[in-house]
Amino acid sequence: MAPLLIADGDIATTHIIARVIAETLGAADIVYPQTLQPAQLVGRTVIVSRLCLPELAWLPAYLASRGIPYSYFLDDNFYELDAHYDAHNGAFFSHPAVQATLDKFLTGAERIIVMSPTLAGYLRARFPGHDVAQISPPIDLALIDRNRPAPESTTAAKRKLRIGYPSTRRPNIAELLANVVTRTLDGHRDEVEFEFIGWMPDTLRGVPGVTFLPEVKGYENYVAAVQGRGWDLALAPLMNSLFENCKTNLKYREYAAFGVPGIYSNVSLYSSCVRHEQTGLLAENSVDAWLVALEQAITRPALRAGIVKAARIDIETHYAQPLVAQQLRQILLRHRD
Repeated sequence: MAPLLIADGDIATTHIIARVIAETLGAADIVYPQTLQPAQLVGRTVIVSRLCLPELAWLPAYLASRGIPYSYFLDDNFYELDAHYDAHNGAFFSHPAVQATLDKFLTGAERIIVMSPTLAGYLRARFPGHDVAQISPPIDLALIDRNRPAPESTTAAKRKLRIGYPSTRRPNIAELLANVVTRTLDGHRDEVEFEFIGWMPDTLRGVPGVTFLPEVKGYENYVAAVQGRGWDLALAPLMNSLFENCKTNLKYREYAAFGVPGIYSNVSLYSSCVRHEQTGLLAENSVDAWLVALEQAITRPALRAGIVKAARIDIETHYAQPLVAQQLRQILLRHRD
């Protein structure tokens, strides 16, 4: 039977892990908590993704009582997600009932699968003796390449350098980002423009040279939309918290796959994978440091071209989905020998 992926929602993470499972064990049946039926669990390879709803706290014990092993996939450190980082989701994930439910799912899992070395270390310390396996975070290059638009005509009218940032809400970087954008426009208003997809600091609304585009639903639609913007440069600011450094380097993988050079905060999440001035630019989290990096990227087209080439080679070598699928296959099957 097809593997069963029980996921917390119809989000990008669900479809990323589903594609990797498909290359490993065949296409997975995805089910969400609202429609989960006990009969769906029988005779399946079960993978639970990010689930910690208190109303499902019964599920780990139910699975154990029926001898149904499951793997638990986690790509965020929900234990460290609080209102300081995300006022909307922090209150939920920091609630004692949610954290107790997450404990039940993790302690009941045959194995815990993560994509971040920092998160792997955190969970091994929190759950000593548990099987915490780390795989590389994947990028589906085939999906991205088939959604790549035709290159712009070399005879097209010269346009401004387009700098992009796709994101969900990031209030803790809003001030830094707003200052960087406005000061860059002060010096390069006739040369550059900024585009945001999904979220941008409120103070940038109405600023000339700044465009806001709404969130794009569906990962393939998102890929097509971002690539269709023709960005020349992309941003990836991130604060240096434990929660954020437990995330995966999604922005790096996507920008490299899109063929867009990126500027990244010089925090451990990105400094562990980005080679400065080779596969991207790293900037300390100060306005002045980001302005220096932007000036460097804006004024040096050869640097941008070199980053695009080197970053693509890097993700093909370390993050291509078929490579990650092999890692996952070894993990899922190693206890069946």
